[in-house]
Amino acid sequence: MKNNDRIIAPEWKDYELIDCGGGRKLERFGSVVLDRPEIAADAEAKLSPREWEQQTDSVFAQTSPNEGDWSRPLPPWKITFNGKTRLVFNLQINQFKHIGVFPEQSVNWEYIADILKEKATGGGIRALNLFAYTGGASLAAKAMGADVSHVEALSQLITKAKENMESSGLEHIRWIKEDALKYVHKEVKRGKKYDLVVMDPPSWGRGPKGEQWKLEKQLDELLFSVSQLLNPGAELIINTYSGIGPNQLKDQLDKHVQFKSFEMGELILQANSGAEFSTGSLLRGQVG
Repeated sequence: MKNNDRIIAPEWKDYELIDCGGGRKLERFGSVVLDRPEIAADAEAKLSPREWEQQTDSVFAQTSPNEGDWSRPLPPWKITFNGKTRLVFNLQINQFKHIGVFPEQSVNWEYIADILKEKATGGGIRALNLFAYTGGASLAAKAMGADVSHVEALSQLITKAKENMESSGLEHIRWIKEDALKYVHKEVKRGKKYDLVVMDPPSWGRGPKGEQWKLEKQLDELLFSVSQLLNPGAELIINTYSGIGPNQLKDQLDKHVQFKSFEMGELILQANSGAEFSTGSLLRGQVG
C-alpha cells in the first residue's frame, strides 16, 4: 500500500510544462507552445512575462465560463507519446481551452501498460474507460491487447478518439456514446464484469441527452455501481479534479471496494522552471 502525498507525472519528449503560475500554464506540445488558464497554478510563475511572451505561439483568453478565444490561429498538429506504448494524439485549438490531451495522464498510460503486461500482455482482459475524453487510457489498454470499451458523452470527442486510435496504428476499440453513469447502471443489470476500469469524472457535465452530472452529488453512486462491475483482482484507476483530496476519495471508495494494494496521492505536474501544480487526486490499485 502506498499513501503518497505526491505522484509526479512523467516527462515525455513531445510534452513539456515550461512554467506555470498566476492562474496560467505555459506548455509545449511538440513544436507548439501555448499559454492557457489553469486555476490550480495559483503560485507565482518562475519566468518573467517577457519570457512567456517570447516563447508562446498562441494565448487563450476566457470570454465566458466555458469558452474563449486564441490570440493566433494554428493548424491541427500531432504529438506522440513514446513510453511503454506508442500513442499518437491529434491536437487542435478551438473555442475551448482544451486541445485534445491531458498530458499528466501519461502516468496512468504507463501504469496500464505495466499491469496488462503482468496479465499476459492484456490477452482476454476486459477494460472499461469511463468519461474517456480523447482516449489516452483506451489506447494504452488496446495497445497491450485488451478488449476496450470507451464511454464518452460527446460525439466530437469520440471522433477525435477514433482519429487517435487510427494514428496510433490500433483498431477495434468499442465506442459508446452514453452518459457514463447510465451506462454503468446498464452494465450492472447485464451482469457484465471488467478486469480494468478507468474513471476520470469531471466536476460537472452533461450527457448526450442532457443528463446532468455533478461530481459531489453522484460520485458515491458511481463508485457503488462500478464496484459491481469489478472481477476479483481487477484494477481500478480514478482521478478527480474538484477539490476532493486523496484521503477523502479513498474513504468513499472504502465503502464499496476492498483493495489488495493501492497507490494514492495528488497528481503533480512539474515545470522545467521549477514551478508545479496539482492536477487533482489519483487513486489506483488492485481490488480484492
